[in-house]
Amino acid sequence: MVHSVMGNTTTKNSQRPPFWMKACQDLTKDSRMKVTELQSDEEEKRSVKSTTSDKSKNEKDSESGKQLEEERKKNNELQKELDLQISLKAEMEVAMKLLEKDIHDKQDTIISLRRQLDDIKLINLEMYKKLQECESSLKHKTELIAKLEAKTESMGSTIHQLDEK
Repeated sequence: MVHSVMGNTTTKNSQRPPFWMKACQDLTKDSRMKVTELQSDEEEKRSVKSTTSDKSKNEKDSESGKQLEEERKKNNELQKELDLQISLKAEMEVAMKLLEKDIHDKQDTIISLRRQLDDIKLINLEMYKKLQECESSLKHKTELIAKLEAKTESMGSTIHQLDEK
């Protein structure tokens, strides 16, 4: 079998490779070296980028951690404030209930005192009427006594006149 490439002919049994194969092999070696160099350059760049990226990531992580910690502190403070507000609201509600109970008790007391006052007014009116009746009766009796005394005196004088005669 005969191969013909670029004007050279070789046979399968030939011991020496044609020059173009050698050139291809050299070219292939050079290419491999360049590819290897390029790959190692790429790896170095990646490593540098990775290191830079790692530093950047670490800085971002540190920054994020600080922000997270600040947010947690703020959250804790807000939670404490909320708990305080809730407890104040609960105390206020208890105080309001106590005040409402006190108001109801005082209203009941006022109602009771008004009833007692009304009862006292009725008693006072009854006593006033009795006083009026008593004064009227006393006046009437005083007048009767005065009339009787006048009659007694008149009778006494009449008896005295009769005795003198």
